Amino acid sequence: MERKNLIILFSSIVLTIIGLLIGLLLLDGKEVTNKVRLQDDFYNYINYEEFQERSIPKSIGGWDRFSEIQTDVNTKVYFIIKNMILKKENKKINDYYETLTNLEERNSLGTKPIEKYINQINEVQSIKELFDLSLKLYKGGVMDFAINFEVTTDFRNSENMILTTEYVPCFAYTDKAYENILKINENTISKYLELYGYDKDSIKKMIKEMDDYDRKVCENTLSLIEIQDTKRNNVISTREDLINIYKNIDMDYYLNELGYSEVNELIINDKTYHENVNKSLTNDNLQVLKDEMITNLISQNALFLSEEFYKEYENMQNSLNGITGFKDIEEYAVEQIKDIFSNNVSTIFINKYFKKENKKYIEEMIEDIKNQYIINIKNNNWLSEETKEMAIKKLVNLTIRVGYPEIIKDNSELYNIKSYNEGGNALENEFSIRIVEEKKELEILYGKDKVGGWENIPLLEVNAYYNPHDNSINFPVAISYVVDDRDSYYTNLGKIGMIIAHEISHAFDKTGSLFDEKGNMTNWWTDEDKEKYEKLTKDVINYYSNFKNPYGHKVNGELTLRENIADLGAVECITSIAKEKNANEKELKELYESFAKFWANEYNESISKKQILTDTHSPNNVRVNATLSSNDLFYKTYDINKNDKMFVSEEKRVKIW
Repeated sequence: MERKNLIILFSSIVLTIIGLLIGLLLLDGKEVTNKVRLQDDFYNYINYEEFQERSIPKSIGGWDRFSEIQTDVNTKVYFIIKNMILKKENKKINDYYETLTNLEERNSLGTKPIEKYINQINEVQSIKELFDLSLKLYKGGVMDFAINFEVTTDFRNSENMILTTEYVPCFAYTDKAYENILKINENTISKYLELYGYDKDSIKKMIKEMDDYDRKVCENTLSLIEIQDTKRNNVISTREDLINIYKNIDMDYYLNELGYSEVNELIINDKTYHENVNKSLTNDNLQVLKDEMITNLISQNALFLSEEFYKEYENMQNSLNGITGFKDIEEYAVEQIKDIFSNNVSTIFINKYFKKENKKYIEEMIEDIKNQYIINIKNNNWLSEETKEMAIKKLVNLTIRVGYPEIIKDNSELYNIKSYNEGGNALENEFSIRIVEEKKELEILYGKDKVGGWENIPLLEVNAYYNPHDNSINFPVAISYVVDDRDSYYTNLGKIGMIIAHEISHAFDKTGSLFDEKGNMTNWWTDEDKEKYEKLTKDVINYYSNFKNPYGHKVNGELTLRENIADLGAVECITSIAKEKNANEKELKELYESFAKFWANEYNESISKKQILTDTHSPNNVRVNATLSSNDLFYKTYDINKNDKMFVSEEKRVKIW
């Protein structure tokens, strides 16, 4: 389901990791107690005063520029939504808000909203009955189908969509680094089951058997690094292939009932996993499969049950991130409304706060950066003319989206939301929303719901995106707040310019380089150029693997490869613009220092460890120092020499674009 990541326990867990807090010194992010030399640590030198003045808030575990801008956006959104509720402008929003925030009603209902579903699972007597029930619950918006599917762009033809099996994060069971995550997962599941009414001995037995089962079906499955291999994982399979894998159930029937009767081709992510699951679908495993289904049902719906369940979810987040904050139910309700009624809220936000001059400024800077990238490609010394021509073709045909779509569709009328007085409750309202979202996904699959590429771009999220499937860069409303019209051109070039160039660079990263100007996966490289590119990417992997985050944890150069390539290309591009414009020393320093300041952040060790293990971006100190240490103009601007720690010999500096 489109929104399942907001509520599924395991999905939120695999993207975080628990770490031991190692003292107030580190928790406050103050490893650097004396001001470092610029030539030794540019990132900490430029941000020294701010790091000394600020501390890591224990309630959220850290700060960065994106989150601070997002907080500002969220504050504006909060008052928009509260005003909508006060004026009763949308009955569905008011009813949804009431069913979420009325804890007295939620607590009085307790677990009653899911009891009938758990009873149905307990009554199942065979694998067939289990899957039939899973199908029924899925159609009712109650929970995910036992084998989940997603809709994505067809890599062969970006005009079409294709069905894929959802990737299951088995690496959490195959990599010992995630053992602590699994323990927290087990603890939270145990609390949920105890709140539902299971006794402790039964819970202990269930947890052990489910853990054994999960480890078995995850044997020999893809690692976190292998998931990143786009070419390997974009392989077309047929409907018959999936049917043949799942010989222990009638997969053809379930595909039809799920709405995929017209699907003849699909992508099967991690076939080994699905083969393992099929082997497990025997009556011998029926009880553990039922227990898995029950725990998934509770986990996916815990946020919509009584206050006790909500508190356990928040406790889990605190444990995972090493924080002490607790999001109250009203704040959570507003966040849900922002997500579910995003089009309604976005329209008001745009009319009230969006600066059209920022849109124009970003579009003009995109043109500057795109044109400079074309110059850089032409001047590239390792690409053949044939490959250069194709790379430039990608840039010329780049689709640019800034702000918001011309038409913002309102789907809220489709939701069957009821107040408590009308017999509704928080959980049933959530079910009604999921049903609509699943229908929307089917429409997208069959090409009936297109909004010019804006379909899955959250307008009020402070972020930017490159989409290789349509060769586009996307800058929704909220990211425009990075631009400050009081700043100089070079200061903004170091901030929003860096972000723009970074996203354009993704067109030529390890994944983007596989797609042509139309977003189709085609080989537009000569064999010799591809071989050179692979050599350069290995150099980037080795280079970044030597850097560490502020807590001394080494960067995974392979996991972060795509983002590191984008950072390197971006800094090279914006500094090339500065050279083309004959920027003086003062202006160059504005650019570099703006870049370093914008990426300033501090997080506790738990969150920092999470990033090292799961984030495809390098830590921010590395994004600044490692990238600048490979930028020749940086050396000239600050007179960096071989006795300085920022110095990297020319033959070891990494460059691709």
